[in-house]
Amino acid sequence: MKTMLINRSAACALLGMLLFSQPSAATDSFTSQNGKPCRLTGEPCFQGIDPDIYQMPLFGVSIESAGERLCATTNWSSLPPEAFDIDFMRFWASQLNANQQAQIEAAGVYFVTTHWGPLATPPQDLADVATPASFVDEVFSSLESRTYRIEFEVPKTDFEKLGWIPKYLAVRIPPDPRPDVPLKLRGWYIKGDGISNDDGATIEHPLIILSSGFPYSIAYNLPVGGIAVGRQMRKAATYFVARGFDVLFFDKRGHGYSEGLLEGMGEDIFRVLDQLERGQIIEESTLTLTIITPDGRRLQGAAAAAENLLGKTYTARTKPIVLRGFSYGSSQLQKAMAMNYSDLPVEYRFTREASGNVVVDVARMPAGNRGYNFKGIIAISGFPGTVKYETVPFFLSLDALASAIGHNGSILKSSVYRSMDKWPAFLGLYATHDFETADGAIDAFNERLRGFKEIEMVTGYHFGLASEEVDTFFAYESARFARRVIFEAAPTANFQTTTYAEEVCESERVIMDPVRQSIVAVPSHRIQNSNREVNRVLQKWTGQH
Repeated sequence: MKTMLINRSAACALLGMLLFSQPSAATDSFTSQNGKPCRLTGEPCFQGIDPDIYQMPLFGVSIESAGERLCATTNWSSLPPEAFDIDFMRFWASQLNANQQAQIEAAGVYFVTTHWGPLATPPQDLADVATPASFVDEVFSSLESRTYRIEFEVPKTDFEKLGWIPKYLAVRIPPDPRPDVPLKLRGWYIKGDGISNDDGATIEHPLIILSSGFPYSIAYNLPVGGIAVGRQMRKAATYFVARGFDVLFFDKRGHGYSEGLLEGMGEDIFRVLDQLERGQIIEESTLTLTIITPDGRRLQGAAAAAENLLGKTYTARTKPIVLRGFSYGSSQLQKAMAMNYSDLPVEYRFTREASGNVVVDVARMPAGNRGYNFKGIIAISGFPGTVKYETVPFFLSLDALASAIGHNGSILKSSVYRSMDKWPAFLGLYATHDFETADGAIDAFNERLRGFKEIEMVTGYHFGLASEEVDTFFAYESARFARRVIFEAAPTANFQTTTYAEEVCESERVIMDPVRQSIVAVPSHRIQNSNREVNRVLQKWTGQH
């Protein structure tokens, strides 16, 4: 990793809504691991405007692979990941002009305070949460007898407690009148049958924790272009259960069945695990677990914990866990991974000084080095695997605003990147035409990650990663990777390196129609074969259940 002294005056010129200069690249020819001749041309290219809802311009570098030329998006900044700590984020926010700050404040009000559905509003009771039987035409319905509806409690954010008066908008977000009343997050815990090692001598009951992208929820039923995102998320969950894994899938704050304002807090992962073990924990207030069993029994607190959803031989800290997130959900889980393996500040607590300024409350900062049995993480387009999300200055500015007003936001700060040398396993899954560019993940792969580490890429856009063809391929790869990290000891000195050009050259080919927002062809034999295998497993599974 290059070290770089951040020149604050020079950085000012890059701030706000400005486009970053494109990096130059030296021409280079090589043969990829799969034997394809590849060439990094060094020529900048423009992929066009991303056809998803964010409409981001896609700048990149041209790469020739086996006679085909691809425009692979790259980030627009040469700032190193170490730059993006909370102080720099706050500095960033302070440099925006009045018009930019007004736009960012308007976006902040919209994104943070909207409840993202479906459901349009969270339900009043856990009993209103759907069960697999509600999805009668999906393979997910086969999990009815294994699925526990769960409701766990989390404290309100400091943003909710402190309130906010924007400087440029004629609106006011008042402090929550009941700051000590916890929020309820809801979802499903689905029991698998366990997995055994190759000789059958060892059986484990590992848990895969799923976190969906923004703005999806566990019961999402709206098409995104031509992609049935919700159906596919539930198909992937079913495949993991069919392969023997337990699955925990819940709506993040501000989404679907869960309460609160939009916030992808990684600390919520620890809260749900502790409540599953103990039924009730004490944090800022008493936080209590409620479950509804497959046979309809409603249990709370110690009675809910007595169901031993984690398994009789496991505790919250010993249960083997693999984290799997997509996009914004990947950000949440990478925060949890960082908090588990380092004592660096990942999430923050805030307070208001007598002057009215919101400052970091050091005394209430969450503890690190949690010591849970996180075996690895699968990050699908995960805010590029590090903090290098400055490809989208708008969202970086939005997170800078969040840092300034007592809200943690969604972007991964430098402490997540800096913790990665302690992570036991990382599988990054990315698209070549993604505004969340993969070069940050390449940086982490080369400079930080030392355990199991893999990167897989497919051609296409960000939203294409949620399509049935691609996500089914990712489900297959996820189960393969999860099984490996459960039964094999993680290396501690894996110095394998790669390049962005190599990963693009080895990317699996799909053809997307950006107008229809769907995949129209899948030339990749690997994707075809994995889809057939997943569908074969699910067909056999549903025939038995």
